[in-house]
Amino acid sequence: MGWSGWFNIGAPAGGFNGGPATISRNKDVCNVYVRGNDNALWQRAWFANSWHPWGRHNDGGVLASEPALGSMGPDHEHVFVRGTDGNVWQKYWTRTGGWSGWFNIGAPAGGFSGGPATISRNKDVCNVYVRGNDGALWQRAWFANSWHPWARHNDGGALASDPALGSMGPDHEHIFVRGTDSNVWQKYWTQTGGWKGWFNIGAPAGGFSGGPATISRNRDVCNVYARGNDGALWQRAYFANSWHPWGRHNDGGVLASEPALGSMGPNHEHVFVRGTDGNVWQKYWVHEAEPTGEVSFGVSECVYNWTAAYHQSGTRVTVRIQLNPDAGISTATMDSLRTTWRNGIINTWSDRFSCLAPNGGRQSVTFDVQWVGSGAHHAVRVQPGPARSNMRLWDTSDTGDVAAHEFGHMLGHPDEYADAACPARSPVNTGTVMADNTETVARHYNRITGFHGSGHTPTAGASEPPEVFEEAAMTLKNIDALRPEPRAAVLQRLRGMAGSGAAPERAEETEVSFEVSGGAPGERYAYRLGVHGDGSAQRSVLDELLQGGNDETSQAVDRQLAGRVFQAAADAGLLDDSAPSVPEQQLEGEVLPDTMVAVITVRDGDALRRIAVPADEPANAPASLPGEPADIPLRTQIQLPADSVTALRPVLEALGAVEAAL
Repeated sequence: MGWSGWFNIGAPAGGFNGGPATISRNKDVCNVYVRGNDNALWQRAWFANSWHPWGRHNDGGVLASEPALGSMGPDHEHVFVRGTDGNVWQKYWTRTGGWSGWFNIGAPAGGFSGGPATISRNKDVCNVYVRGNDGALWQRAWFANSWHPWARHNDGGALASDPALGSMGPDHEHIFVRGTDSNVWQKYWTQTGGWKGWFNIGAPAGGFSGGPATISRNRDVCNVYARGNDGALWQRAYFANSWHPWGRHNDGGVLASEPALGSMGPNHEHVFVRGTDGNVWQKYWVHEAEPTGEVSFGVSECVYNWTAAYHQSGTRVTVRIQLNPDAGISTATMDSLRTTWRNGIINTWSDRFSCLAPNGGRQSVTFDVQWVGSGAHHAVRVQPGPARSNMRLWDTSDTGDVAAHEFGHMLGHPDEYADAACPARSPVNTGTVMADNTETVARHYNRITGFHGSGHTPTAGASEPPEVFEEAAMTLKNIDALRPEPRAAVLQRLRGMAGSGAAPERAEETEVSFEVSGGAPGERYAYRLGVHGDGSAQRSVLDELLQGGNDETSQAVDRQLAGRVFQAAADAGLLDDSAPSVPEQQLEGEVLPDTMVAVITVRDGDALRRIAVPADEPANAPASLPGEPADIPLRTQIQLPADSVTALRPVLEALGAVEAAL
């Protein structure tokens, strides 16, 4: 299952002060405690598979801090608080005796700041820690059936928060604090080695508020959580004998307190926080059994839609591909290509990242390609190259990098390069395998590794380029999705650009354009011709298969010519009040990523209307386009369906006149 969402479990009558605390004394019980606004101890319990109402402890206790919780066994739990006298007070519960009263266990010499913290690493030991008023860590221990004196940790540690405590076994405990440098610092104790530390484990990007919290759901895993200065939950994990980077929980949660942590078993942990609404909110993580079997799902992005398919067994993914070469491609060539393509795919995708295994160890995410004659997940036509490729059309000049890119689509990943057919695509220009045939990054593994729940990190030697994405300059709006009044105003402005008179106000923000794009990275073709209402025009051509195949022109044309283009758009129905209907504009069936697509756009500022039609080069157009293919009156060899050319001819011819004038 991995992580759940956030759940609101309410608050005591009258509200509460600070943040919550939680303890699970066994796998069937979870208790949440808070300091009510009346300064009493309040509790909400989970048992018998449901939450039960908040209840007040009417025992006379007056809290001056949030409660600290611990358990010395499945039938015991205890609560420690700061009292109004500045001392630590304790009460405990046992199955046989119920709740005790409050006991004063004193305070360090010189007093302490904030509230206490507690940990019981086994059934015979309980340790209480506080931040002394001298900034040092102080400890009082219960063992051999009695409390022992408060003692100072004379290790140079200077605390800037209450301590957070955890244990990874009966002979281990560790302490995390905020240091005076605003990083998280750790020290730990083992039966054989005694105390070690302090160690600086850093802080989330942007820093964090308050102190850290920690939980170890089993002996191999330790998680540290903090409330980031952005209000989000951040986490750093220790597993496979090393610390892994801080990660942000991008789940929309906004914390108004430090997190409180608990575990109901070795494959479970949960987080409780105060929300901005004053209620307690919870999310939890449960280990999900490793998936095994065939995986198939639809992917849709802008005009593109296709089916991803593969076989998954835990962190092992296999894709069966059937290669169907065109006549004239030799067996020797295909054997060589299989080797090249498989190596490119495996080197790019496999053993680049690993994730947390059920036992707390690390499992590498691996990929394999099987070339099959039947029973394929994906059938790929192989044509002579050089040519332009898509997910199911490769060519003999394709490198292993191109194969790795198309393999990403087979796994369900959209492209990450800027594309006329997908102007709102995000992210773009990412510097990854889905943009320019380079590296994979962690998010490319999210779907496959989500069942682990603890994220995934680069394996040794795997590089992860910085994920710096190019943001769109504006938020684009679909004209046909606007309310009637603004839609009518936009269309009227665009119709007002027709004619030969002086350019209307803000004419430079209006445009009619024709674009074609397609092909995998390294083989891209992109043609664009656009004219604005004020007569400025731009033409650009990118052809990565040709040396020197890049061409850009930008200059003003006659205002009358610009007006003619807008008039032609109106004549073709592109500026009608209702959405236009152009033959073949609906790209039916699967439209594979990297496929050639043509787009005509009419735009006013950030509001636009787009007509997308299938397109292809003459060599492939008869087989790939619906109906008969036809040339278009522009300086590009790309063909469109004949019916689409007929419907759009006024616009295409007017744009052709603009192109001739450039």
